[in-house]
Amino acid sequence: LHTFYSFDTLSDFNRKQTLNLRDDQEDIKCLVLEEHPDTFSGWGEELLKPWTLKNWSRWEEEKPAWFTDSWIESVPNEYVPYE
Repeated sequence: LHTFYSFDTLSDFNRKQTLNLRDDQEDIKCLVLEEHPDTFSGWGEELLKPWTLKNWSRWEEEKPAWFTDSWIESVPNEYVPYE
């Protein structure tokens, strides 16, 4: 019998959902980060830093709709690659 009952906190639930996103679903990650910037402090080192460092140059070239000045400013400096 499967139920929806879980002892996970909302943060843990969101973290698990983010881990299960495919690479082509990065816009969803960005929306979560834009709406909940505190996420960076909760699980940023493990999930977000490698993701931003890996993809930043591509985002600068492709300019996805969510890659706005306000989103860029919300990203901690250590999560941005400096060339």
